[in-house]
Amino acid sequence: MRRNSRCMFFSLVLTFWLALSTVSSLYAQTSQWAVKMFSEMGTERVHDFGSVALHANVEQHFQFKNIYNEDVVISSVSSNCGCTKASASKTVVRPNEVGEIVARVDTSGKEHTKQRKATIRVIFSKPSYAEVQLQVKTYIRPDVGFEPGIIEFGSVRQGESVVKKAFLQYEGRPDWALTSVQKTNPGVRAEAREVKRQGGSVVYEIFVELKSDAKPGYVHDLLKFQTNEIDRATSSIFLPLQGLVVEPLSAKPSHLQLGIVEPNAQITKNLVVSGSTPFKIVSVSSSDPRLTFLKTDLTRTVHVVPVTFKATGEKGDFSGTIVVATQQSGSDDNEPQEIVVTASGFVLDRARIDSSASISSQSSSEIDEPRHVTSLEESAKVNDYAPAFPKQEEGDVEVFPEWTSATLQNAPSESVDDVDTANSASWEPSPSSAYAPITVIR
Repeated sequence: MRRNSRCMFFSLVLTFWLALSTVSSLYAQTSQWAVKMFSEMGTERVHDFGSVALHANVEQHFQFKNIYNEDVVISSVSSNCGCTKASASKTVVRPNEVGEIVARVDTSGKEHTKQRKATIRVIFSKPSYAEVQLQVKTYIRPDVGFEPGIIEFGSVRQGESVVKKAFLQYEGRPDWALTSVQKTNPGVRAEAREVKRQGGSVVYEIFVELKSDAKPGYVHDLLKFQTNEIDRATSSIFLPLQGLVVEPLSAKPSHLQLGIVEPNAQITKNLVVSGSTPFKIVSVSSSDPRLTFLKTDLTRTVHVVPVTFKATGEKGDFSGTIVVATQQSGSDDNEPQEIVVTASGFVLDRARIDSSASISSQSSSEIDEPRHVTSLEESAKVNDYAPAFPKQEEGDVEVFPEWTSATLQNAPSESVDDVDTANSASWEPSPSSAYAPITVIR
């Protein structure tokens, strides 16, 4: 009797295991289409924040791209740990659009400290059901804290330098210290200065500069603070920074493609000129007289300039430059600032096309066999009909100046308040390594 009971028990266990394996296999197959969207962006589905301080801004953006020809719908996003909140940047992702699953870790220290791990479930309902699991893990140090938890530069005009500061506080060993500050963005400089040491309490003041030669666009980086701790798992602490460097004047698109135009026809496309401060357009000119423009005398930060091309004269490829001269608001005495845009396209040679069409319309009795291109010369003639557009040149390599203690002395009062920088060491050029170490002053 007992033997039969055992056999029945093991039979049930085996049946359950086989059923579970089958369900897992079906789940993997049905979810594969959703996993491919994350793989398309090169997104790893597991992220380790490492060791982070209290109050640090810790979040990860898992990007995915809709590679299908229909909408992708996210029905829910959830986390199995209260230490992490997860959300979707958008619930409906159109074809070729990019979406994000954002995971934010609670580092306030009120409920969650030390080792934390969260699994995030992303449920897709369309075009078919699928589930993708993401994971974040981190070690929240209860003995180290940043204030604020992120360096926010905000919107900064290109060519300007901004200095921000933060404080790092440690409670524990009396000999605890920072040994280096490291960063990856060449447009950022950082310095840590010890301002207090009493027993096991240590405070550092952190100065971070967004340099005047930082490239336009979004700035994202992690400052890595290396300590004298032996345990590698906790010897590094990270502080995120972000900002936006705005060009004083820009034009979109930088290369205006007018496409293929019929002879004597005209085509109009818009050129958007924008600036970080209000300005007016003084004039718009071109090296090609077939290009004409409309402008207003208004002063604003964004101007839309209609560009019209009339396809008269020469046929084939054309390329010309457009020069937009602007004047900043309140600076009528200064010379206008200019921005140059390239415009290109192709004017059809209708006579040649009609001639080719008349040959192809002959009856089959008049044509012995199809015409083939048999020489490089004939190949070149055929290729005359293909428009060619110039490639945009790469920018020049940036050169970064030195930053000395005078930078901190001249920093805005709201960024550096009554800081004694007389004893601050001068900056040294950063080596060309992935992480460039920067001096810690104690």
